Amino acid sequence: VEGDRRREGSMREYVKLSMLTMGGMYLTNYSLHYLSYPLRVVFKSSKLIPVMLLSVFYLNKSYTLSQYLSVALLTVGVVVFTLGDAKGKAYFNPKGIGVILIGSFAEAMAANFEEKRLFNQLGCTASEVVLYSSLIGSVWAVAADALTGELLPALYHSADHVETVPIMVMASVAGYVATNAVLVIIKHFGATAAEIVKSCRKITTICISFFLYGKPWTLCHLAGG
Repeated sequence: VEGDRRREGSMREYVKLSMLTMGGMYLTNYSLHYLSYPLRVVFKSSKLIPVMLLSVFYLNKSYTLSQYLSVALLTVGVVVFTLGDAKGKAYFNPKGIGVILIGSFAEAMAANFEEKRLFNQLGCTASEVVLYSSLIGSVWAVAADALTGELLPALYHSADHVETVPIMVMASVAGYVATNAVLVIIKHFGATAAEIVKSCRKITTICISFFLYGKPWTLCHLAGG
């Protein structure tokens, strides 16, 4: 049907979304210049909290006390569980805290923006949002890599190790499927529900790695679970 192919969201909306998404990803990764990996894990695993808070102020949603407590318990459990896989001594620089906080809130804002503006107000499809946000986001990613001098080394590495290219393609396809599924959840159930699913996914990923790679269980895994 021709009407189904029409883009519902404007390019301006997708530029905003791609900047929030790309900015959040870049800043949380850049924070490793100042923070240890375990501390980054704590902040990444706590992203459910800013998503929920922004949904209160940006989407005017309300939650019961039991829902707030449930989110707090889930967040603590995910943090403790994922720290069982984080190696390295915890250290931090105040700059890193600021960087990762901005990145976390940018990602949280992106999820709530998708729910309110793109899905509720404009009625965009999940496939459309994935297509245009990823297309524009790739431009920001290439520009950032070029400015930091990481673009050419990455291209040379792929040329020297062509066996990595199919792996990257498969990872991209899997990422597309996962992102599309998350956006469908945001559209029908909200950003907070989607973030809860993503938090549970982190635990599932680590559990699968136990069976695939024979990794040992730790007290953090047991306590977090």
